[in-house]
Amino acid sequence: MKSLSSLALAAALLTAGVAQAQTKVKTKNKYESGAEVKTKGQAPAVTLDGPIRRVETLSGIDIFPKPNSNSVMLSFTQQFTKPGTLVMTDYKNKVVYQQELDPQNNTGEPVDLGHISAGTYLVEAKTGNYVYWKKVRIKYPTRKS
Repeated sequence: MKSLSSLALAAALLTAGVAQAQTKVKTKNKYESGAEVKTKGQAPAVTLDGPIRRVETLSGIDIFPKPNSNSVMLSFTQQFTKPGTLVMTDYKNKVVYQQELDPQNNTGEPVDLGHISAGTYLVEAKTGNYVYWKKVRIKYPTRKS
């Protein structure tokens, strides 16, 4: 009986390890202007509306490129019931972008990346008792002389 419970525990740990390994995702979006946005998260990638628009979901935030621009669009998988704030911070926890979130509109305004330096950022949407977050990496193309 003792070896059976040890075997069950080992199987449970092995299964948990496999499940965790399957949830890590890295993505890269390229804009027509040449700018790149890389994301790294703990949720599976999801494709909506065919191959044109790729959406990554993590903790309730979808981030996808706005066609023909240096902007990204944000959408939320949960409907807000209270006003909130969207905050984008760099690795030093310095706020580089902030906007208010309206509970009537489940998609935030486009985020223009033109004034944000290349680097890794944390995007947080805070509303009521909830905080949704996603790690985003922004990379711009090198210009050839």
